[in-house]
Amino acid sequence: SLWWVRNKSKLKYVGVVIFVLFDAILMLFAAWLFVDAYLINYEAEQQAVAQMVVSGQADLNAYTKATAAEDLDFEKTKVFSTGDGAYDFYAIVINPNTDWWAEYTYQFTHTQGETQILSGFILPNEEKPLVALGIDSGVVLTSASLAIENIVWHRVDHHVTGEYKEWLEKRLQLNVYDPVYVQTLEAEEDVEFGRVTFTVKNEGTFSYYDPKFYLVLMRNNTPVGINITTLQSLESGGERDIAVNWFGVRPSATSVEIIPEINLFDLDAYKPLEGELPDDLRTRVFSE
Repeated sequence: SLWWVRNKSKLKYVGVVIFVLFDAILMLFAAWLFVDAYLINYEAEQQAVAQMVVSGQADLNAYTKATAAEDLDFEKTKVFSTGDGAYDFYAIVINPNTDWWAEYTYQFTHTQGETQILSGFILPNEEKPLVALGIDSGVVLTSASLAIENIVWHRVDHHVTGEYKEWLEKRLQLNVYDPVYVQTLEAEEDVEFGRVTFTVKNEGTFSYYDPKFYLVLMRNNTPVGINITTLQSLESGGERDIAVNWFGVRPSATSVEIIPEINLFDLDAYKPLEGELPDDLRTRVFSE
């Protein structure tokens, strides 16, 4: 204690000297870096920075290309005559991407003109029909072509959905039972028509507005006819018996495929629970 009292002022002086020397060294080091960067090696520093920027842009460009969405693919359009100069157009569009879904517009062109522009969507890894029904023509149509435009890609947010396949399977549980196509029936007015019947059951926990179903008549694994039906709604656990009449030309078919369509990323497609607010619906759709 006596030593500390006798040497306190000297120690304080030594501490101040050490601090001043340390601060001076830092200032000299900073000054040297400034002189080196802007006077001695300025051009070399600028070239190094430019190389780093170019390298970073190249890496970013390579990453962007590697993770970008691949183009949609589609099969050749089929044309089905429905009688009285009317035709249905049918094509398959394919999304090869696992992390991207798309919205788009499309139309068919043929020798007599173009169909109206329609809008559509396709989910990741989905394969689905694009159709235009009841297209009138004054001449026989044997071919048409499909144009898909105004494509807007949306990346799947796995932080929200988790594993997409499991997320999809949990939501799209519309199971179809007993699809049957009867080629010829006769009404009271002696009008012949065909009919497709099937049962759909929503075995998932979500209810939907306006679920759409494509009805594809098949003969030896080849599409020979197409139709569409839409339900006003389909409740969770609900079961519906559906019958769709087929007028005009009734193709000979050996089976019928039923393909459901719901945009699972569109909150307007989901029917909220009683008293459920939009934010609660969003949380339920993208979290459960």
